[in-house]
Amino acid sequence: MRKYVGAKYTLAVSSCTAGMWMVLNTLDQRAVWWTVPAFTFPAIHNIKEMYGSDVQLNQIDVSYETYNIKTKEIERGMFTETIVPVHQFGMPCDMDEIQRIARKNHGTFVLEDAACALGSRYKGKMIGSEGTAVFSFHGRKILTTGEGGMIVTDDEELYEQCLQMRQFGRDKAGNWGGSGLNFKMSDVAAAMGVGQMKTLKLTTRLRALVADAYATAFHHMWIDGYQFNNYFFKPYGGRTGQSLGTNWQSYVIKLHEKPGVNTRDTVMTKMRRAGIEVQVGSYDQSNGSCKNSAHLARTTLALPIWPEMTMEDIDLVINALEEALA
Repeated sequence: MRKYVGAKYTLAVSSCTAGMWMVLNTLDQRAVWWTVPAFTFPAIHNIKEMYGSDVQLNQIDVSYETYNIKTKEIERGMFTETIVPVHQFGMPCDMDEIQRIARKNHGTFVLEDAACALGSRYKGKMIGSEGTAVFSFHGRKILTTGEGGMIVTDDEELYEQCLQMRQFGRDKAGNWGGSGLNFKMSDVAAAMGVGQMKTLKLTTRLRALVADAYATAFHHMWIDGYQFNNYFFKPYGGRTGQSLGTNWQSYVIKLHEKPGVNTRDTVMTKMRRAGIEVQVGSYDQSNGSCKNSAHLARTTLALPIWPEMTMEDIDLVINALEEALA
């Protein structure tokens, strides 16, 4: 993994959430503000709850075009000691701008929630090759160990602290020098991951082909209520989603919300009844205060995507979608 991503240090852990908790604990982040996107899985919010009132969340809305945190709103907001950008669905955040804001704030720490972004690239560089990020190897990810995660960092001190925290406070030499619990990845899970590393590049290429096939099919469809997927919007200086390097962890579409059109939940129910497993895009953690996040939580739909998906499979999904929208 260190070679594939290009990171200086890597550390296998029991889950992505555990990895993020470990990193944040090394920073002594009590009584501070964390800046996070509102449209996301609640992992970072659950970590905050473990700190109670010692940590406050500055929730930022996301862009309709990329589903990622609005960098301009980070800069307009209050001072923050930690920024946790989420590479939503594998689409990289605008890391140049986020790092610029962090430097401007004189030492703001950036922890990339890269749960979905293994194999994604930002401006030609692998996510995780610089700074600190945590990947997930959950069952829905492009590389899975059933459960598991990986901390990647270029910070040696942070790596050493997380290493001790992962294994009861013991360092590489076996000395008891710190505090920690048991966040190790099992040998069986690690073996599963190592086996998949051999085909990871092929996996991302095949997922891109499936995404292209979806895009081609949707381009010729005229369905009232359907809005073309956003991966071909040109964010970050004119780079398209493909050249930006999404790994196609998920293929998420956004449905309209207007009278006379079936809601996302109705579409999802109908497709599942037809034997097509679909899922909500993600979740609004702002309780409606972030407009885009609340809307996307109601309207986004994740379609099936896997490397061996055939045109017949894709046609089944699209036909079920057309019928569900009718």
